[in-house]
Amino acid sequence: MDSYVQRQGSFKYLNTKTGKMETWNMTDGNDNRANEIALISQYQFDNGWLWKLNAKYMNAPRANYVDYGGSTISEVSAADGYQLSDGSAYSGLIEGRRTWLHFGKVSNALLTTEMSKQLNNHKLMIGLNEWYYHLNYYSSSFQWAGTVEAYPQTLSQMYVNPLDPTQTARRSETFGYNELSPEYTKGSENKLAVYFTDEWRVSPKFKVFYGGRLEYYRMSADQIATSRFSGFHLGNYNTYSTAADGSIVATEHNIAPANVTKNKLNYAATLQMTYNLTKQFGLTADATVATRFPRISEYAGTGPTEEQYKRVTIPLIRGGIFYRNNWLDLSSMVTYISKSNNIDQQNLTKPGTSEGKTVLLIYNIQTLGWTTSAEINPIKNFHMHALFTYQKPVYKNYNASVTFSDGQSMGVNANNMIVKEIPQVLIELDPKYDITKNLNAWLSFRYFGKTYANLQEALYFNGHWETFGGINWNVNKKLSLGVSVVNIFNEKGAKGTISGSELITKDEAGKYAGKYMSGNYMRPFTVEFSASIKF
Repeated sequence: MDSYVQRQGSFKYLNTKTGKMETWNMTDGNDNRANEIALISQYQFDNGWLWKLNAKYMNAPRANYVDYGGSTISEVSAADGYQLSDGSAYSGLIEGRRTWLHFGKVSNALLTTEMSKQLNNHKLMIGLNEWYYHLNYYSSSFQWAGTVEAYPQTLSQMYVNPLDPTQTARRSETFGYNELSPEYTKGSENKLAVYFTDEWRVSPKFKVFYGGRLEYYRMSADQIATSRFSGFHLGNYNTYSTAADGSIVATEHNIAPANVTKNKLNYAATLQMTYNLTKQFGLTADATVATRFPRISEYAGTGPTEEQYKRVTIPLIRGGIFYRNNWLDLSSMVTYISKSNNIDQQNLTKPGTSEGKTVLLIYNIQTLGWTTSAEINPIKNFHMHALFTYQKPVYKNYNASVTFSDGQSMGVNANNMIVKEIPQVLIELDPKYDITKNLNAWLSFRYFGKTYANLQEALYFNGHWETFGGINWNVNKKLSLGVSVVNIFNEKGAKGTISGSELITKDEAGKYAGKYMSGNYMRPFTVEFSASIKF
């Protein structure tokens, strides 16, 4: 029932677009509004061809949300200068907190049309996509210090405003305005593509499925490639700093977006083969490759530059065996998949402090994994889904460095290290029982193995189970009711990542034994009720 969001629910921040100090409150920051209309249709021709047409238009005049981040938790005394809202000195645990306010207007129009027909031992399909997306978006960021408790109190500290040379240091609850990855972009992207597939029954034992897609991709976006710093915003302005001799030094800034337009071709292709050695047992293999160029959302930060603008390629190869009878559908596959030229903005925190810097990263990911899945129907009305996965996703070409305010440079090297937040072992057990035709009960048990909580494999979480369950009742054709339970056994624990730990190495991990750190947590015990009405 508790929250780690600050008590007062409002903050002062520097608007990235206007350059003015404004007040944000939680209600406005999470306000979303959207309108959507869709058309789904199909027509069966007398000659056997089936035509489908699906179209959708969506307009979201308010697409806002708020992100919270953290850094190091430390112990302070009254001499460190932190004060509560009543002006009294504070001593105890504090955490440096980060907040990003995202403001967006989004609209898109999607149209897909396709024709399909069974021709002898071929099942053919050919289609066309026309997808248009428009985005008008920016975000503002700031930092603050809070007590470490439920509904933390915001602490004030002395802060020098870099945009006002006449102002002396003053107390403020927020600081570091727009220093950490504020974003801005405005523009559109359009995807016009043709695709086809063919399911070819070569023989009663041998089946081949293949297809391809070719896409013309056009993007036009306004981008601000300038590095972010405290006081960053659009327009002409100065920032001020104190030189070694005590004089005030002004640095001029002219921050303006520049348009980037790209016209590219993306492609995808797939080939799958299945061969039955017996009526129940067989072999299967498939290969897929998909490509794309950077999307408009990836221009909201500082990159990519022209030199960094590269095609993203995602190849997948897998193969294995399957076995099917009247109560069991079992498959076991070995898979290789990789992804090149991922674009990401990483906030790097100096260990032991709340100071953070943002860097642009372009890196690769690859994994080799083994998955065995089963659909089991041992008795009437009972169904069980089971899945076991062992995988090893690793970073490739993952290097970044940053210089902090004291002049110290630090770097992160995650090459060949396990991707954070991704467990190497996954288990899923999902039993379901149909009590009647319209009433069923279900459970879900999910095991997540050891998971690294930072980039350099220094900190990790032990494996844990997550449990769910519920009952669904289709009362009639128009009304459906449901109740579900999250975390049935009310297990408690952390998962995901640990805030501010990006630069911690294995050699340094021991320093944090017994220390307070912050991150994400397992969902608490929750009961949810739902009702669906169709008319």
